[in-house]
Amino acid sequence: MKDNLFLKSPLKWAGGKSKLMDRIKEVYSEDFFWHAEKYTYIELFGGGGSSWLYVLQYYHPKQMIINDINPNVINLWKCIQSNPTNLCEELDNIISGYSGRDMENKKKYFLNIRKEFNEKKGVLNGTNTDIRMAAEFLFLNKTCFNGLWRTNSKGEFNTPFGTPTNPNREQTIYEKEHINKLSKLIVNVEFICRDYKDVISNTLNGDVLIYMDPPYRGTWTGYSKEAFGEQEQIELSHYMKELKDRGFYVIQSNSKCDDGFFEEHYKDFKIRTLDGVMRNIRPTAERKVQEILIYNL
Repeated sequence: MKDNLFLKSPLKWAGGKSKLMDRIKEVYSEDFFWHAEKYTYIELFGGGGSSWLYVLQYYHPKQMIINDINPNVINLWKCIQSNPTNLCEELDNIISGYSGRDMENKKKYFLNIRKEFNEKKGVLNGTNTDIRMAAEFLFLNKTCFNGLWRTNSKGEFNTPFGTPTNPNREQTIYEKEHINKLSKLIVNVEFICRDYKDVISNTLNGDVLIYMDPPYRGTWTGYSKEAFGEQEQIELSHYMKELKDRGFYVIQSNSKCDDGFFEEHYKDFKIRTLDGVMRNIRPTAERKVQEILIYNL
C-alpha cells in the first residue's frame, strides 16, 4: 500500500504510534510478517488507533479485536463503523456553530460543548453507542489543548481550549470522505471496552499477536480517573507472562527506566531500546523519555 493511501486516525492522541510503526514491526514474528491473514490481532490499550489501523491496512489479519477502557474512544469507533452518515451530520451541526466566530467566542462555544458532553457522563457503558457524544468527543479532541484527553477525579473531561496555530484560518475538524473510508475499512473489527485483563477469553487459541501500549511507567498518566501506577505496572508484567505461557506472541511499548524495573519483571522477555526514538513525558513538558519494546517473538 502506498503511504498516501494509508488511512490515519481522525483523533489527535497523546502517545500515538503512527511514527513508530516501522520500528515496532521489526519485532513481529516472521510468521506474522508473512502470514498475518491467519492471525487474530489484539490491542488491549487501543487509544487513538494509529497502530492497529496500520496493522489492519498493511497486514490484513484474519480477526482484529480492539479494546480501550475509555468508553468515549470505543463509542466513536463504533459510530464510525456502523453509522458514519449520522455521525457526519452531527459533526456538521456542531461545527456550524463554531466556524466563523472570533477566538473568544470559539472558546466560549468549546466550553459549552464540553459542559454538555460532561453532563452526559455515565451514559456510555462500553456496549451502547451515542452519535451526539461521539461527535462531541471528536470535536473536543480537535479543538482542545494538544488533543489531550484528561479527566478529573469525577471522570469529567477538563482539558482547556486550544488556540489554533493559525487563528486566521478555520481548522479542519474532520473530513467526511475520510470517515466514510474508515467505516468501510473497520467494518469487521470487534471493539470492546473493558479492563485489559478481561478482554482475552480462556478459550482463545491458535495464532494470536497481542500488542500493549499502556500508560508508560514513570510518566504522566492522568488520562482517566483510574490510576495506572507502580502496582498496575507490576500486574501488567504478570499478565503478559500469562499470555506468553499460553503460547501467544506479545509485544509491549513502554519507557526506558534506569532502575532495572523492566529487567527484573520481564526476565522471560526480550527488551529492545529504540535508539533515536524519544517521547514527551507529559504533553506540556520538554523532558522526554526513550521508548522500549518488550516482546517474546
